[in-house]
Amino acid sequence: MSARSLGIFFFGTFLLFTSLASRASNPGSSYGCLVWDKGVYTTYQKTDYAPGNPYWGPFPYYTTAGTVYTITYSHGNYPQCNGCINPNYQFTSSGHCFVTIGGLPIQGALGTIHHMNSIDVPLDHFTWIILLTFSLLVFFKRKSLFSKMVLNER
Repeated sequence: MSARSLGIFFFGTFLLFTSLASRASNPGSSYGCLVWDKGVYTTYQKTDYAPGNPYWGPFPYYTTAGTVYTITYSHGNYPQCNGCINPNYQFTSSGHCFVTIGGLPIQGALGTIHHMNSIDVPLDHFTWIILLTFSLLVFFKRKSLFSKMVLNER
């Protein structure tokens, strides 16, 4: 076996194991598990195989602790209520997951949560003040540096 073939073999093996490892870990904070008629669960619990089938998986498991978005269709495509989600427009399914509800694993759809509204976040109301303050600081700092350069030239 040549050095090049051996290198390709080890690189392929590395890619295989890194892809399996990435499938078997926490998918991230923008992911959730949608269980129809129940909600979208966002608190990652563990990674394990499907219950009763050690050959299917591994899949992320979520728990009912933490943020659970209530499913709603009556408030339009992008509901303006805290804790609500319209899965037809704000959730993109990308695989399988399980949620442990009452000690039993229930299969759901793993996916990304997007287009969520930030409602009643106090910092949102004051971002213009922060931006204005920062801009004024930069303006006066540059002006003072400019005046020092002009005075030093004379």
